[in-house]
Amino acid sequence: MAEPRIFQLADDTGGDSESASPFVALGYRDNPFPHSGVSGPLYTAHMPEALKQINRWLGSVQQATDSSQNGRQPVPPLALRGALGVGKTHLLQNIEGGLAQYSRFPVLRRNLAEGGMTKLLLANLLLAALPNIRQTAGHLVPIAAPSTVPLLDEIVERSRSRGYAKRRDILGVLDGASQLKAPLQRILEADAAFEADLRRWLALWLTRGTTTPTQRGKLGLSAPLEGEGQAIRAIGDLMRLARKLDLLQVWFVLIDQFEELWRPQVITEGRAARFLTDVRALIDDALDGAPVAVLLAWNTKTGVEDTAEDELAERYRALWQRLSVRVNLPGLRSSDLWLFVVHYLKSVAASLGIPDSESVQRRFTVLLHERGLPLVKRQLAADPINAQLGPDHFAQRLVLQAWREVATSIAERERDPA
Repeated sequence: MAEPRIFQLADDTGGDSESASPFVALGYRDNPFPHSGVSGPLYTAHMPEALKQINRWLGSVQQATDSSQNGRQPVPPLALRGALGVGKTHLLQNIEGGLAQYSRFPVLRRNLAEGGMTKLLLANLLLAALPNIRQTAGHLVPIAAPSTVPLLDEIVERSRSRGYAKRRDILGVLDGASQLKAPLQRILEADAAFEADLRRWLALWLTRGTTTPTQRGKLGLSAPLEGEGQAIRAIGDLMRLARKLDLLQVWFVLIDQFEELWRPQVITEGRAARFLTDVRALIDDALDGAPVAVLLAWNTKTGVEDTAEDELAERYRALWQRLSVRVNLPGLRSSDLWLFVVHYLKSVAASLGIPDSESVQRRFTVLLHERGLPLVKRQLAADPINAQLGPDHFAQRLVLQAWREVATSIAERERDPA
């Protein structure tokens, strides 16, 4: 099975279409540099070592979760770190998009800055994503009464199609403490009519829906799924079963903006500590063989406050030590400033069907180089955020913003030369 190497994909480009855009005369519908630093093509010339490390990590995850491997193989986590605006979120978007071409590698990507953090619980993030994990190749047989968790339906359907000995082998991937073992045994032994009810109740229990004591009793469950550690282990066991039945190979869980846990007045210290404890539990389950690959991304510079890295290394050393695969994302170099422009222009021109020989495109490129490059260099050199990256390195988001402003100025001047 091919390893999921994902950084050779064509990228889409963003941009609005405006009939009165000054860029029309220069061969573009709109400014070729998007408003946001987390959209558009991915420029990678300045980070070959980081991409090599990520591809090696993807390869190690693939090897650890290959169905031909015997026994439980540890799935290592990865930490992606870099200064504010250097392109971590953009890179994670490309990882998610690249993995989308592999049906056996579902992805949950969550930005901690989105959706509020007052009720932040890791198990809730994972459980909310469960209904979106499904076998794209379709079911072995039509499911007459599907539950709220398609993956559970497929696990049951595929298990029921096997003989009794095979079913025992399938459930053998779960240890004696697994909360899923007894319910699944009852589901697989029930007649078709009762099995549908049991499966729907188990799906409700898994996603923390409402189940009655009678329903839980028939499943062999003593209580609702409330504890975070219990929920995380139940999710890991569901992934173990899915891999055993060849429904998936590994679930990638990408958590972005980890530094939000230490931003003042965003989340209480106690809740942040609990979230970190739960992340460690998920990683430990992966290291114990659950096919879940965890990637954490954070800013290494956040101003005068302590960084996420400082907090992890000093106060949550048990979690920090588990993040042995650490990838540093560098800033753009001076030599990248113009190559970055060319990369964007070529991508947008290709999406618009503009030939390489188009004269207006060449003219705009010349104008950007002659008029824009000196301005961009001066603007970036004066920005205090770039100073955190060290000499001759620049945050990709600020570079993109600088080029967007310069491009707008040039386009408007060309339209109204007076």
